[in-house]
Amino acid sequence: MMDFSLSSEQQEHVEKAREFTREWDIAERRAARPERRVPLEICREAFKRGLMNPHVPTEYGGRAERVLDHCLVMEEMCTGCSGIATAIDGNGLSQYPIILAGTHEQKRRFLAPMTEQLTFSAYAVTEPEAGSDVSRSRPPRSRSAATTCSTASSGGSPTARWRAGTSCSPAPARA
Repeated sequence: MMDFSLSSEQQEHVEKAREFTREWDIAERRAARPERRVPLEICREAFKRGLMNPHVPTEYGGRAERVLDHCLVMEEMCTGCSGIATAIDGNGLSQYPIILAGTHEQKRRFLAPMTEQLTFSAYAVTEPEAGSDVSRSRPPRSRSAATTCSTASSGGSPTARWRAGTSCSPAPARA
């Protein structure tokens, strides 16, 4: 029989997230912010407590947290407010392509700074035939690893390129 109980380490992660969610009264803060801006003060505290960028490999300053552990923490924070939890966790969408397919230099350049200070990153894609549906974009016929990490194209015309060294770099959060 399988044991689905949490390990002591997983339970610690959940308790840490629960404490953060309660202490910062995330559900009430959500209701009190009609302007719907990113709550920088909450994100700063989440960063300080190690709740941001947990999936970044240790050699670039992260904790290389396992997916299940990360999901447990996010589930707990989402009980307060899924929007605020998404603001805290949103970097992952832009970081995973670099974690999975980036060179050492790209990882050092884009991931490491995000573990050193509060920083937000973004991921964007658009295709004439696919919109933001990445699964409908088509890869180019030939690839040049020296100049392009990923080129999505539709109908033979490249519309989104990520060139080594010209990708969006992380920008510090503005106060």
